[in-house]
Amino acid sequence: MLPNSQEVSVSSIPSVRFIQETERLLDLMLKTRKIGATRRGGFLTVYQYDGQNGPYLLTVRIGLSGPQCAWRNSGLSQEMASRLARFQRYALKKSSSWQTRNVQENMFGGAISARDHVLAFSGLGELYDEALMLALAISLELLDMSQAHEIAQISANHIFLEFVNHL
Repeated sequence: MLPNSQEVSVSSIPSVRFIQETERLLDLMLKTRKIGATRRGGFLTVYQYDGQNGPYLLTVRIGLSGPQCAWRNSGLSQEMASRLARFQRYALKKSSSWQTRNVQENMFGGAISARDHVLAFSGLGELYDEALMLALAISLELLDMSQAHEIAQISANHIFLEFVNHL
């Protein structure tokens, strides 16, 4: 937990809420899904575009992430969020980083747009990362269930479709 995290804010939702909810949902996902033993966490990145001052950024480690994976997952999470935020800024509405995914260029899925936010996670694997962000957006009321299902269809995310029953 960040010191004085109640004072830190990314948007109308305090940063501590993004962190606590992601921690709760990650715990639930790890209990209900079979994820590789080495995949126990990763990095959350949150952008908000307000139309005037540009994006606000929060990147934080959630769960366990080995030191060899920390730099990679942190960078991937930020890259996904930044890529999707650029599309929002120029009104080229994309709702999932899967729409611009290019594995050869290290551009992966795992980020979603939710209202004026971009939520990204890297550390569990692309479909799990995206499922976690969809669940977070629902939990924070940034998306409703039908909007989340639409985004999940872009990547054919069966992980989300199974995980959503546990929310």
